[in-house]
Amino acid sequence: MKKMLLASVLLMGSVALAKNDPSNDFSASSNEIKQISVDELTWRMHVTGEIFAVSSNGEKLVNVANETREWEFSGETSLMSNWVFQSKGQPLVAIAHEWKIQSDGRVTVELKHYDSIARGSGTEVKYGKLLKEESFVIKNFGPIETTVASGAQKLVVRLTPGVWNQDEALDVGKLPLTGKNIVIYDSKGNVWADGVEGDRPSTYFGAVTHQGAVFLSFVPFKGAKLLGNAKNGRIKLKIDNGNVYLLSEMPFTPRNVKLNVYGIIKQGLRTERAKSVRTYSSDKEEAFLERLGN
Repeated sequence: MKKMLLASVLLMGSVALAKNDPSNDFSASSNEIKQISVDELTWRMHVTGEIFAVSSNGEKLVNVANETREWEFSGETSLMSNWVFQSKGQPLVAIAHEWKIQSDGRVTVELKHYDSIARGSGTEVKYGKLLKEESFVIKNFGPIETTVASGAQKLVVRLTPGVWNQDEALDVGKLPLTGKNIVIYDSKGNVWADGVEGDRPSTYFGAVTHQGAVFLSFVPFKGAKLLGNAKNGRIKLKIDNGNVYLLSEMPFTPRNVKLNVYGIIKQGLRTERAKSVRTYSSDKEEAFLERLGN
């Protein structure tokens, strides 16, 4: 009886310890951490933009805006983009942000708040009244924040720098290229489409948007070039004037496996209306090429 009681006490103690035991992560690496060059940083650095609605004193989160942006330097030492976001009942976010990687490796940011930013003709952008300017030097490679206030709530715009990992991409056989709620955008911050899904999981996938068209596969096909790579829920494609990205809620690849992506991008092939998307999926190359007009 005493032995059973002692065992019960020990079991209860171990359970209690497990409940209160913190999560521990231990790791070690034999690789030396070397200084990243400015040139390498221009190819690997990216900036993620997020918007949060918080209370007027900033102590409570109201909600997260359904708005995320990502920009890359694409081999250049500077990155400039405009970000406009409007949500019902919230103040307008209209920000021009310019990032510069200095020759000594420091990263500086200039932010300008406007009362409006609108598209002009062609690539022209029309700026309204300048409301505020801010300057930052990135510290500890951490995020910067700026706010747009309105009454009892305010919006916090958070811009977070990051560096993509470098690893070798692989070629595979006819693995289906498919995703869920795919967002397609470019390195200039233009959203080509969102909520995109293929007709079905297939070897070949295509999408025509109001910003251009992408036709992709993990295997080479007629007219296609090696455009980039895919890893987890992200595809990165190189185009003449920057990069195009596809982000998916469902991974494109097996976990942490980087795969080569082959394809054709036609920036002149577009739908007539914004947010209008046509998708194509096929396991047969000939049928897929017919949809491309190749």
